[in-house]
Amino acid sequence: MAVLQGYAQSKQEQQLIQAPLLKFFDAMSAQQPDAIKAVVTQDFTLFENGKVWNTDSVTFSMGRYKGLDVKRMNKLDFLKTERINNISLVSYYNTADMTYNGKRLVMKWLESAVLLREKQAWRIKVLHSTEIRPESLKRN
Repeated sequence: MAVLQGYAQSKQEQQLIQAPLLKFFDAMSAQQPDAIKAVVTQDFTLFENGKVWNTDSVTFSMGRYKGLDVKRMNKLDFLKTERINNISLVSYYNTADMTYNGKRLVMKWLESAVLLREKQAWRIKVLHSTEIRPESLKRN
């Protein structure tokens, strides 16, 4: 059995791999379901805080914010981006700065993603998200 070795990528290649993740969260913020569908695989799965989502459930959930005063800006701080042939593994911190009906909320997650290279483009196959709660909200 052959062992696949991850290989070092240039900064430019890392940015190409990371781009679909940035576009995904921009689309979430702008509530653009078609833009989300453009950067994920057909069998996309999101694992978030014990829930399993697919493309339809993610885009459907966006509807609950339609017409509400919601603004969201995500910042991704990439920890590691590794390419193994047509698969990439990416880990990062995600910080969402949100305003909902005039109230500001900042949420943070530690996330990882598996991306596949399909038709000359990187697409998100799996996202795994763990919320980082402020110390005051953590359970012992």
